[in-house]
Amino acid sequence: MGSDGLGENRRDIHLILAATFFYMMSPMMVTPLIVEPTVQVSINGKTYEMAAGDVVNLPVLEKTGFEFLGWQILVDGTERPGYYTGQYVITEADVEAGVLIGFEACYQQTLVPEPGVTIQVTVGGTVLGAFGAGDTVSLPVLPDNADGAPFIGWKLGEDIYAVSYTVTAEDVAAGPLTFAAVYGDAPEPEPEVTVEVIIDGESRGKFAEGDVVVLHILPDRADGAPFIGWELNGKVYSGQYVIAAGDLTGDSLAFEAAYGAVPEPGSEPAPSGGSGSNDTVVVALMVFVIILLVVVAFALMRK
Repeated sequence: MGSDGLGENRRDIHLILAATFFYMMSPMMVTPLIVEPTVQVSINGKTYEMAAGDVVNLPVLEKTGFEFLGWQILVDGTERPGYYTGQYVITEADVEAGVLIGFEACYQQTLVPEPGVTIQVTVGGTVLGAFGAGDTVSLPVLPDNADGAPFIGWKLGEDIYAVSYTVTAEDVAAGPLTFAAVYGDAPEPEPEVTVEVIIDGESRGKFAEGDVVVLHILPDRADGAPFIGWELNGKVYSGQYVIAAGDLTGDSLAFEAAYGAVPEPGSEPAPSGGSGSNDTVVVALMVFVIILLVVVAFALMRK
């Protein structure tokens, strides 16, 4: 049988290969499969699986009419303070938390318009920012003004808008937009209900409910009748009178001076100080003393 000179070598090679195979399949050489823990990361709405040490690139973005602030990080929907740019490295703590980590690009409306692209929008004297074609301007609802006139909307040109306005390409070409607040007619104020007050035939003006009418004191009448107050509807008042709601039903309230009875002749009141009553007491004492002296004298004469 012919030989190529490699018979022995082939057998050796086969033995080496077989031995290597069995050695590689031995339990000592079986490497267990390791599953690296990951966390879900959402970047502007797209979700990825990332492990600790992975890097999230946070580039600076551009948006017409807006200033890029940075990336807001939300952990399970809760915002972390501040904005991030550059790179963010997923940490072990992020993975162990096991909650969704979100990255959202944040912008701020720029106040400086870009010619031909955006225009400045002013609402009620406040510059809201630069807006481009297709952008929506939110219009606030205002309370009634100080006169009670109701708020109707925001006027732009000849039209009035209530909630929002969408900027058009024509607006961008024309220039800035300025919205002015529009109010309806103020309600007519309710007239104040008053009543005329007349005292002793003289008008004292108009008085409303709760107003106080001062009632002055008059001297006694010439015939001696004492002044007792001011009469209104059968009652006598003095000092002051407070206008009540029931007093407003008529056109006027007329107070008339009220006097007491004229004193009878000879019954005039004694002068101030009470000298009349003192004289009576003195006379009575004198009579008593005289009687006492008469009694004493009579007794002495009997002795």
